[in-house]
Amino acid sequence: MIADYIGLAEEVQRAVADPSSKDAGKEGGFVTDLSALVTEFRNTFARIEDLLAEVDGLDLTVHGYESVRAINAYLDANPGAAEVFSKDYRPLASLYPLVNSDKRITIPRWIWSVRVRLHDPVQQVLRRGRKG
Repeated sequence: MIADYIGLAEEVQRAVADPSSKDAGKEGGFVTDLSALVTEFRNTFARIEDLLAEVDGLDLTVHGYESVRAINAYLDANPGAAEVFSKDYRPLASLYPLVNSDKRITIPRWIWSVRVRLHDPVQQVLRRGRKG
């Protein structure tokens, strides 16, 4: 048996499409070109890098405790920056599993350490307590 896999994803997408949907007939569903996702990921990460440019003595290319500590101290002292960081982190985390195998994606590991601190409920309570 010989199977023709070329175009199979598009055929499956058309077969399972809801014909009553307002988007019926439009392309969509399966991602076959990652370029748009890679661009979105890179733009989002660039916004985070720009936000953290104000952190004194931070080298964004270095992963280590000092980097994470400096970023956390900055975000603790600047709640507005922490909110922007958190808002941009969500799409970054959603896109990463889709684009991480692309050679155009390079991201320092510290980003994931800072994220845990911002979204951990225990850490949020502790941060509020230190400011109060």
